[in-house]
Amino acid sequence: MVSIAWRNLFHNKIRFLISISGVAFSVFLILILLGLFRGWNEKVVEYITNTNTDIWVLQEGGDDFFNSISMLPLTLKEEIESIENVEAVYPLIGRQTSFELGEDTVRMYIVGYDSETRVGGPIKVIEGKDIPGEGEIIIDKVFAKTKGIVVGDTLRILDRDLKVSGIGQGGDLVFVQFAFMEQKEAEDLFKIPGFVSFYLTMLKNDAAALATSEEIERRLEGVSAITQDDYKKSNQQEINDIFIPILTVLVFIGFLVGLTVVGLMTYTSTIEKSKEYGILKAIGASNTYLYKVIIQQSFITGLVGFVVGMSLTFLTKLFLEDYVPQFVTKIIIQDVALILILILVMSIFAAFVPIRRIAHIEPAIVFK
Repeated sequence: MVSIAWRNLFHNKIRFLISISGVAFSVFLILILLGLFRGWNEKVVEYITNTNTDIWVLQEGGDDFFNSISMLPLTLKEEIESIENVEAVYPLIGRQTSFELGEDTVRMYIVGYDSETRVGGPIKVIEGKDIPGEGEIIIDKVFAKTKGIVVGDTLRILDRDLKVSGIGQGGDLVFVQFAFMEQKEAEDLFKIPGFVSFYLTMLKNDAAALATSEEIERRLEGVSAITQDDYKKSNQQEINDIFIPILTVLVFIGFLVGLTVVGLMTYTSTIEKSKEYGILKAIGASNTYLYKVIIQQSFITGLVGFVVGMSLTFLTKLFLEDYVPQFVTKIIIQDVALILILILVMSIFAAFVPIRRIAHIEPAIVFK
C-alpha cells in the first residue's frame, strides 16, 4: 500500500516538490513566528530575571519599563528598610531617552546603579571596564553592533558627552537596549538629585513576597510594590498584546496554505489516476483500501514537508541570529509537537475531497 502511495507521488516529481514546498513554507512560517514570540518574550525580561531582587518598588501607576516613568525620593529607602521581612534595599535610576547619533535619532534605556554593590548593573560585561566611572557609560552589545559603536567612542546624550567604557550583554529589550552608568552620574544626567526610579527590595523570607509587597503599599503612600514574577509579566504584556493577535492570524493562514496545496495536489493526482483506481476496484480492492492509499499520500507529503520546513527553520535561525540581533528565536519541543499535530490534521483534511472522488469511481470505466 505504501509503495502505491509513493509511486503515485513520484509519478510527477515536480508536483510532489511543489506540495512539499507548500507544507514546508507553512511549517517555517508557524515555527518562526512561535519562536520569535517566545524569544522576544524571554528577552524582554532577561535583565529583570538576572536582577537579584524579590520586590520592585516604584511610583504608583508604573508597571513596566516601556510605558511609565517612576520618581521616588531617596528618603523612602529607610522607610522600606524598616518594614518587617525586608533585608536590604537598593536604589536604582532607570529612564528611557532619545538622542541623536549621526543622522539618526536613537533610543536607549539608561540605568543608574550603585557601582559598589553592583545590584541592578549590567548582567555581564564582555569588553572594556566592568564599572563605569565619571562621564562613562556601558552599552549593550546589540546597540553597539547595530550602531557600529566600539569601546572608546563618545555618545552625546542630553547635552553631555559620555565615553563608552564597556560593552555588556543581557540588556536587550528587543525594542530598546539598556545602558549603565554610576547612580550619581544618572542623577546629574537626568537632573533629578535626591530621586530614584526604583527600589530593589530583598527579603528575608521570599515566600512572603506578596504579603510584604502589600505591606509596603499600605505603609507608603503613592508607591507600587510589585513582586519579581508580576513585574516580569507586566513587562511581557506589551509583547503579548502586540504579538498574539498577529500570531493567531498568521498561524491560521499558514495552516490554510498547507491545506490548500496538499489538498489540490492530492486531488489532481487522484483525478489523473482514476483509471488505475478503477482497475484496483475491478480486481477486488475495497474502498477502505483505496482510502488508505490516498491518506498515506497526504501524510507522506505532509511529513516530508514538515521535515524540510523544520530544517529550513533551524538553518535560518543559525545564520540570521548573528547578523540580525532582533531575530531572537526560541524553539521548544512543545511547539514542534504542536506543528506536527497540525500537519497531521491538515493531511487528513486534505485527503477528504480526493477520498470522495474515489468513492464514486465505477470499476466499469476501466472497460470503456
